[in-house]
Amino acid sequence: MTTVMGDHVAELVAALQDLLDGRGEAYAAGAHVGTRLPSTRVPESPQVPYVLVASDAPVPVAWPVLYRDTVRITAWHGRREDARDLAALCQGLLVASYSGPLVRHVWAGSGPLAATDSETGLEMASVTVGVSVRLATA
Repeated sequence: MTTVMGDHVAELVAALQDLLDGRGEAYAAGAHVGTRLPSTRVPESPQVPYVLVASDAPVPVAWPVLYRDTVRITAWHGRREDARDLAALCQGLLVASYSGPLVRHVWAGSGPLAATDSETGLEMASVTVGVSVRLATA
């Protein structure tokens, strides 16, 4: 039996998509969550709201059982306030209610930090969460 890092980012993407679907907030309506920007995304067709989830710094803590990671969540939207609110909502949803097969614990990190996307002119905001991740066996 081999110990491997499972795809905790894919788990968080699926969880965030489920948590955002059907939310009542106007800024969250129709949000799509993924690990890469859509290849069809251009300034003329920006596809917002969009939430990108990425692993920043996985570190073994109790090898071969547990590691921690900083996960960055970036939201793009048409308005700065909506981007900031969507990023903060994603952070809050994960911190308040998520634990899964790989991701065992989530805590708030930094943000929301707002900016303007230099390629599209869209408003964006980022937050981070810390996660404890159980290693998988293969």
